[in-house]
Amino acid sequence: MLTSREGPAKVDLLTRVEVLDMPEARLPILALCLAAFVSRPARLAAEPPAASSPDAAKPVKPSPTSPASTAPARPARSTVTVKIQGLRHDRGTIFVALYDSKRAFAGKKDHAYGATTRPQNRGAVVVLDNVLPGKYAVAFFQDENGNQKLDTNLLGIPTEGFGFSRDAMGKLGPPAFEDAALELPAGPVVVVMSARYY
Repeated sequence: MLTSREGPAKVDLLTRVEVLDMPEARLPILALCLAAFVSRPARLAAEPPAASSPDAAKPVKPSPTSPASTAPARPARSTVTVKIQGLRHDRGTIFVALYDSKRAFAGKKDHAYGATTRPQNRGAVVVLDNVLPGKYAVAFFQDENGNQKLDTNLLGIPTEGFGFSRDAMGKLGPPAFEDAALELPAGPVVVVMSARYY
């Protein structure tokens, strides 16, 4: 199993991992700012009508069989392990992002989850925890020179390694979201990706 020297990078929804940017490849890995938490609406209950008996003013003891909490159960989550293979070397940093929509994948919206790691033995492994199950396209690139973006030449062709889930490739740019998208269920999931070079 491929591992990084620093161990797998783990990302929680409440953790800001990196502020990253790579607009040239339409893979903007920006700040992890998913603070989309569902707030529970306050329960509004009418007071019971006043009873005429003298016992009505006495406090009512809760039943020992009543549930301690009525909070809704937390939805099931995924643990996504991204395995990258076929790197040319172990230099630089690997940037990985999960995109949950066409708009995000096209660079018009932030990615849903992201993390970084160091390559080792011409491969890399990134683990993302607490991922909501759903449809995602995964993308990565190898930042060889530490400028936090995918470098390209004058024609816009990448000069560093990159890849997409399902090893999808576009004709004149990144693949379509649907071509790279995967349905990630709850529980552990492994996504294997191959590095591409021009």
